Amino acid sequence: MSHDHTHLTASLQDKEGPVPGHYWQGLNTHKVPMSLHSENRQRLCERLRKVANLPPNSVVVLQGAGDVSINDTDTDYLFRQEGYFLWAFGVDHEAGCFGTIDVSSGKSILYVPRLPEDHAVWLGTIHPPAHFKEKYLVDEVKFVDEIAATLKATPDCTVLLLKGVNTDSGLAAKTAAFEGSDAFKTNTDILYNNITECRVF
Repeated sequence: MSHDHTHLTASLQDKEGPVPGHYWQGLNTHKVPMSLHSENRQRLCERLRKVANLPPNSVVVLQGAGDVSINDTDTDYLFRQEGYFLWAFGVDHEAGCFGTIDVSSGKSILYVPRLPEDHAVWLGTIHPPAHFKEKYLVDEVKFVDEIAATLKATPDCTVLLLKGVNTDSGLAAKTAAFEGSDAFKTNTDILYNNITECRVF
């Protein structure tokens, strides 16, 4: 069973109690309100709405980082969240998540993995969606396997995906890929430059 990197931070946080609606590394670190990330999402939507060729019914889809095993062991490298996803949703310690933002309404949905029951035996409490909704101040929380069905509820939507290269590292940004994604119209020309500008300014 893979080692869960989140439990060290969780145990530190538990010493002072939960801090819903805040980004916090525990102990004496500064508590950053999740409203900052809500504002980030709104700024992104406002900027995207001004794009002349923005397709109607556009929905941003971002994919967070996943756990990475060390060689063939059941131990993971120290988790680091994908930067654009962290900026938009403030989700630092949960791996395997996705997020969507409806550009027109600004509605945000966080998607978390649907964990098997034995997760609780080895790695602790399996939290319900309501836990993450309160923790990250998003409009709604669903499971990752519900992304396609949820997007289909938006008629004729276009999925805006990251595609671009970091000019410092020369490495490409992570383009979201989820089950059923091939059923949707996608656009990879708009999101990267606009979200990058929002992160810088």
